Amino acid sequence: KLIAEGGFGGPDTYIAYPRGWAQVSNTPFRYFKRTPMNGGIRVPFIAHWPKVIKDPGAIRRQWTHVTDILPTLLDIAGVSYPAAFRGYRTRELDGVSFAEALHDPAASVGRFKQHYELDGNRGYIKEGWKIVSLQPPAKAMDLANWMLYELRNDPTEVNDLAQARPDKLKEMIEAFEQDAAANYVYPIDNREYEKSMTVPPYRMADINRPHVFYQGAQTAERVSVFQLFADRSFKLISRFEFQRHAQGVIYTIGGIFGGMLAYVLNDALYFVYQRWPTPLELAPIPLESGMVEMIFEYQALGSRKGQGRILVNGRECAPFTAMSPTLGRLPSEGVDVGIDRRQPASRHYAPFGNFKYTHAIEGVRVEPGPQAPGTKINMREDLAQRQTVSDVKAG
Repeated sequence: KLIAEGGFGGPDTYIAYPRGWAQVSNTPFRYFKRTPMNGGIRVPFIAHWPKVIKDPGAIRRQWTHVTDILPTLLDIAGVSYPAAFRGYRTRELDGVSFAEALHDPAASVGRFKQHYELDGNRGYIKEGWKIVSLQPPAKAMDLANWMLYELRNDPTEVNDLAQARPDKLKEMIEAFEQDAAANYVYPIDNREYEKSMTVPPYRMADINRPHVFYQGAQTAERVSVFQLFADRSFKLISRFEFQRHAQGVIYTIGGIFGGMLAYVLNDALYFVYQRWPTPLELAPIPLESGMVEMIFEYQALGSRKGQGRILVNGRECAPFTAMSPTLGRLPSEGVDVGIDRRQPASRHYAPFGNFKYTHAIEGVRVEPGPQAPGTKINMREDLAQRQTVSDVKAG
């Protein structure tokens, strides 16, 4: 009842929840992910290895970090970490093995310090003490605003001892700075979500060239393809065989929370532009037997506005129609051709399961076009950083 009244919803609700619920979920620890407070970094690690772990369900109190997993696996396998790989000197391991703790609850794992940096927020833990510096997103930073906690007596980080223990604060800051320099923490980047929408220079050519997706191939994951559609013009060209009573998905791109899909049902072609919770469903286009070439042409107009049209075998079957907002990141799923492997992207074919297309699809070709006027999405990362610096100085 509490979850229902809180607005969590059902299977058609996006997999995220308000910050207030995030705070409650992390109780008794403060804050949530994207911060180095304990609510953002303290999580359980579950290990299952019946041949070695003889007390299933037991709890180990040793402190471990994600960087300890590789050293532990190497230790278990009896494999040494290579000093060089393909002619290059390797970076030293950051973690330590906790293999002994798997079968010995009293074993020491050797971890006593760790630095953190998350979206401009810094943290450092050493021998039971912790410092934290939180930064407002996308604003000028105050790198001297440290807090100090003694975790042994204050694991929920309630009592800030920065004023009472300036000697310990100074010691911890100096230790953090050494680790920060060794691990390339600086310069600090406190941009918001836009930094996840920029593109490394070496990938620019890749996101601007045509891509072809094929029937029967594995799902093209969203993180590797969303730039082809992100706030830009593009063409989707699909060629498939159609005979009477054929049915199934031609392609799904994204999911119910954002994306587009084309499918065949009742001898007609259907197209949906996803705008959760109100998808735009175009009128069905009757099909004739033979090879079908469907072109979906999308124009990004700026300010996240766009329009699209459909041509079938060279004939405009659906004129330009407003389709806004433009896509940013695909929020949940990638690209499937000839099948819908995950959550059904349309309620109309949900009863058919993955709704595999019954005939052949030659392929779906994506031809990326110009970015929308004035957009920062898909900006080259080095240019985006320069622009950010310029905006901060101007602001």
